[in-house]
Amino acid sequence: MPTWFLNLPTQFEYLNLSSNQLRGEISYLNVSTYVDLSSNRLTGPLPRVLSTLSFLFLSNNSFSGSLSQLICDPPSKKWMTFLYIDKNLISGDIPDCWNQCQYLLLLNLGSNNLTSKIPPSLWHLNLAMLNLRNNKMFGELPSTLQNFPFLTMLDLSENHFSGSIPTWIGDTLSNLVILSLRSNNFDGHIPHKICDLQFLQNLDLAHNNISGVIPKCFSNLSAMATTNKTHSNVYPRMLPVNFRMFPLRPLLVLKGREDEYGSTLGLVTSMDLSTNSLTGEIPKEIGSLVGLLSLNFSGESPKRKYTRQHWQHEVNGIS
Repeated sequence: MPTWFLNLPTQFEYLNLSSNQLRGEISYLNVSTYVDLSSNRLTGPLPRVLSTLSFLFLSNNSFSGSLSQLICDPPSKKWMTFLYIDKNLISGDIPDCWNQCQYLLLLNLGSNNLTSKIPPSLWHLNLAMLNLRNNKMFGELPSTLQNFPFLTMLDLSENHFSGSIPTWIGDTLSNLVILSLRSNNFDGHIPHKICDLQFLQNLDLAHNNISGVIPKCFSNLSAMATTNKTHSNVYPRMLPVNFRMFPLRPLLVLKGREDEYGSTLGLVTSMDLSTNSLTGEIPKEIGSLVGLLSLNFSGESPKRKYTRQHWQHEVNGIS
């Protein structure tokens, strides 16, 4: 990135240089509203930004250092709405100064080297998406997670989180469409309250230490029991329609393959409980989930006491 370009006296409102081969460091971005520098080869610490910036996409680069300079240092990031810093080399703790970003809706810090518990100030936001996958974070899910009533996507997979899955998850996170707790150290039973998540389309609890039986009430997961899917199903109901051009882009594991889903996400439904310590029978009620594209119970103890002919729908990828 040439220095002369970054030092231009003109303040841009919109800057999109994504998916190029740009190299070098960026210390400051004189852009008022929208920046997309994702999928380049940018390095160094995260740049300073204006207090008016609402959209910042820095995914898939080699930015390093901590989040503190971007989030905590003045000026306040009050108007920041979408923040994507996934797939970089950011390390250290997640800073406890998220009160500076009071209007933040979508936060993606996945695939970095973050090593901490989730800081308390993060739970005082009104997030619709939280993606912390593939870091080195730890601790139990705090009760303050209940402060996210509009949360649509929660991805904490591939970390070191522990404890049981909270029983209140179906009461207070009723708008969840994607719940991925894959590859952590969660234990205990699958709470029956998960069955109250009527919008849930993707449930991934694989590779944990979860025990007990598979809940029969999974048949209540109505979004998995319909074949009438649309592209817009996954977007937060409180998110303005003009914001829905920005895909959530979660990584989903289907049939053992990890892929990123953008505009087609609303058409994908899956359940993965593989590699836990579940016991008992696979409940026949699972057969009512006719909208599932992928169902994985591999590596489990539950027995099949019925044949595929008992299913109302042949689920692709069942194992």
